Amino acid sequence: MNNDEPYRLETTCGDFGLRVSFHWTGDRFAHTVWACFGQQAVPMLRSVEGAGDEDWPASPPIQQVNCPNRDGQPTAILGMGMAGRSHWSLSIEASVDPQALVFDVACRPGGELGKLASGYQTLVSSTGQTGDDAVVLEHSRQRFQIQTISVDTSSNTSIDWDGQSVAVRVHANQLAGAKTFRWKYRVAIDSAE
Repeated sequence: MNNDEPYRLETTCGDFGLRVSFHWTGDRFAHTVWACFGQQAVPMLRSVEGAGDEDWPASPPIQQVNCPNRDGQPTAILGMGMAGRSHWSLSIEASVDPQALVFDVACRPGGELGKLASGYQTLVSSTGQTGDDAVVLEHSRQRFQIQTISVDTSSNTSIDWDGQSVAVRVHANQLAGAKTFRWKYRVAIDSAE
């Protein structure tokens, strides 16, 4: 790890893999998801961050990050932060089957509920939305998929895609009365040929 990427997590199998790295920008950490091809890493997604005065930024405002490890290797990335009066948390784990980075996000609102999302700028070709719950990205003939994961029966998430950006959104009107809102998604190497 270097000073530009003090927090990093990878999942690799052979010459292909995925990496997420965090870097400080303004008053919070931003993160980038990379596709790894041998020794080359290509940025695929960059989190869209909000300004310090936004109560409901485009991505969770992460101000603290911890990277627990086992035998010197990171096992997860844990983050938390605040925007307005709302508290946010994030965990990222590497999965081997399927080969993926799994994002688990939560927000406990401290007032009137605003938009809840994890927003990204796409940095590689987007081949198209494959439904309300997935988007496919492609680089060097390798396909990657961003897909929502059901947390429980009360959550309702979808993916918005416009060819240049992707957002995993929580539809809070479906969650009336909830005190904490949670959404989960993964970035995976697409095994479809």
